[in-house]
Amino acid sequence: MSLLARNWAQVKYSKQVFAIGSIVKAGKNSTKGYKNKSKYDVVDGGTGYAVQMAINHEIGVYVFDQDKDKWFRWSYTSLRFIEMKETPKITEQNFAGIGTRELLANGEVAIRSVYEKTFSNK
Repeated sequence: MSLLARNWAQVKYSKQVFAIGSIVKAGKNSTKGYKNKSKYDVVDGGTGYAVQMAINHEIGVYVFDQDKDKWFRWSYTSLRFIEMKETPKITEQNFAGIGTRELLANGEVAIRSVYEKTFSNK
């Protein structure tokens, strides 16, 4: 329960959420073997809880999928993750950075690239 409470606290006051993890297709198994029984693609593990909380509150959601080595954003019109052509940028003062405990090298680069893009002019 304390992890869910932490996720809630991170997301509740945010206007944007940037997550590092893996997106699991509807009906497919995650790399850990858990089946996504939803009709929507979801983010794996505990990070997925925070991402879903953000989606439920219509907060801007960006996910770097370490398996696909790409950024995705949640589309509230099509109700799915849309592949992004470029790295997202922090545009809100209140944002949350969340993610897997199993951070890979490409996930670390993805985090760095968001900060570099956001603060390159400062």
